[in-house]
Amino acid sequence: MKKYLLIISCSSKKKKDTRLLPALERYDGYFFRIIKRMMRKNEFPSSVDILILSAEYGLISPNTPIKYYDRKMDKRRALELRPKVMKKLKEIIKDYDEIFICLGKDYLTCIKGIEKIANVKYARGGIGKKGRKLKEWLKSIKGER
Repeated sequence: MKKYLLIISCSSKKKKDTRLLPALERYDGYFFRIIKRMMRKNEFPSSVDILILSAEYGLISPNTPIKYYDRKMDKRRALELRPKVMKKLKEIIKDYDEIFICLGKDYLTCIKGIEKIANVKYARGGIGKKGRKLKEWLKSIKGER
């Protein structure tokens, strides 16, 4: 079976709970709502792994416990995170047949050039268009069975 990786950015919308929460639970932005809805409906493909690019924590898994924070990604922070993010990605991307990237402009700075070493698809456009592309991509994989 093919393996897929979804890389999404963190979101400014977060649950403000003071406890540590798994990243997937903490973030509450548009893309996370799409993913969680598909998971609830059992429509999220089991062959898709998720990594979250966080302005605070770098590249993390959905299960990583994180605290509430308020940090925006900017070009400077993206360049600061880039070496660690790329090192981690280079170690794991060989395990995936395709990577779908749903990131904003500053977040893309962290992974610039990844398309040279992996089979990558990008969600482009505004947030609504990216959300549609994300849903289409996930549904196309779910239909592969």
